[in-house]
Amino acid sequence: MKIIYLAGINNSGPGHWQYSWFERLGGVWVNHREWDQPTGEEWIADLTEALAENPGPKILLGHSLGSLLVSQWAAIHRDPGIQGAFLVAHPDPRSRAFPKEAKGFRAPGAVRFTYPTAIVASRNDPYAPFDYAERLAGLWGSRMIDAGEKGHINLQSGLGDWEDGLRIFQSFYEECLSRV
Repeated sequence: MKIIYLAGINNSGPGHWQYSWFERLGGVWVNHREWDQPTGEEWIADLTEALAENPGPKILLGHSLGSLLVSQWAAIHRDPGIQGAFLVAHPDPRSRAFPKEAKGFRAPGAVRFTYPTAIVASRNDPYAPFDYAERLAGLWGSRMIDAGEKGHINLQSGLGDWEDGLRIFQSFYEECLSRV
């Protein structure tokens, strides 16, 4: 099963756990023309294209704006090959801290995912209060994973390869693999 990586604003480069996992586990990195001033419509089109180019079983692994992208995409699109979505540090676009440079990203509603989802949240994420992530998990029927106090679970959090997160992801991946 292929892993489709969806990074957040400014991309996840060397030193970020998501990039490290990509190098270790392989898969497809969804690139965007504009990483610093993203637009929801363009990023949704990029994800749609990447999924069309990668038929068959796959799991989505989003971080930050990449997680929000997954929920916005899933509200209007389907791909029978998607077996699961692992969403880390899903930001609240209504938050004052949400990047002003990101345009066209809106608060997710009651998305009807047709595959298992997991939301991994930090208790001190400046872009999404923990109770916001809990509400999303309840609304979507997602597994809620408490990452403790890890900030935005990004490069600034100093997690390196984030081995604890990788173990959680690998367990989720195995569960999704059993659906294939």
